[in-house]
Amino acid sequence: MHRFGQHFLIRGQVATDIVKVVEISETDTVIEIGAGRGSLTKPLAETGARVISYEVDASLKKLLQFKLKSFGNVELRFKDFLTVEPSELPRNCVCVGNIPYYISKEIIEKIVQLSFKRAILMIQKEFADKMTAYPGGKNYRYISVLAQTFYDVQRVMTVSKKDFSPPPSVDSVVVKMELRNDIPNFVEYRNFIRFLLSSPGKNLSSVLKQVFKGDTNKILKKLNLPMMNTKVRRTPIETFLGLYKGWLSWKEQNSLNVY
Repeated sequence: MHRFGQHFLIRGQVATDIVKVVEISETDTVIEIGAGRGSLTKPLAETGARVISYEVDASLKKLLQFKLKSFGNVELRFKDFLTVEPSELPRNCVCVGNIPYYISKEIIEKIVQLSFKRAILMIQKEFADKMTAYPGGKNYRYISVLAQTFYDVQRVMTVSKKDFSPPPSVDSVVVKMELRNDIPNFVEYRNFIRFLLSSPGKNLSSVLKQVFKGDTNKILKKLNLPMMNTKVRRTPIETFLGLYKGWLSWKEQNSLNVY
């Protein structure tokens, strides 16, 4: 494996197929996570869209500059995508990337924070199973709730491990994320669901007692929310969102901080 956990895509047809899924035009701005050796960057640039490509590995700079020198619509930024702030990017961008497994969760959190209108990501199958899991499923957890609160997440295609160098241990999956909710305070929502999902096997009602710090039944009734006797791991996305909004209202009324 490369020192930054990268597995470079080596099959050109896969890159072409991914670019088709992105559905971009010359008027779009595409943010690429990890230029690598330019396998995706080049076909993205050929669409005529503006491409801003982030690459953490400065040793790839000369290769990328040479490979992409004929494209005036590509901007290479040699920095860690996880350090990008919203002010650095244009609005309504599309995000594309081949994501290292060991930082997949952090990248999804960053994508949610930056509110891309669409994201096409190539991720390892195990992580795709978590992102697309349903309430009550064995893979349903924090990252499932976070991703699906903000985005409609769909599997698009499977990519063989043989299409990478060096080959990873498992196949990869391309997922498509379409923005559905834009919650102003991402960090607060992230902390809220992370706290609830830290006890997946407990009844939601018992975990909520730690959140509301009082008569939970009375508070939920006042907020027009039902008492929750289901397990945390079986709780639907819409319920988490409703609880969060109710918690914000309760916190504002009581001028309290939970975290």
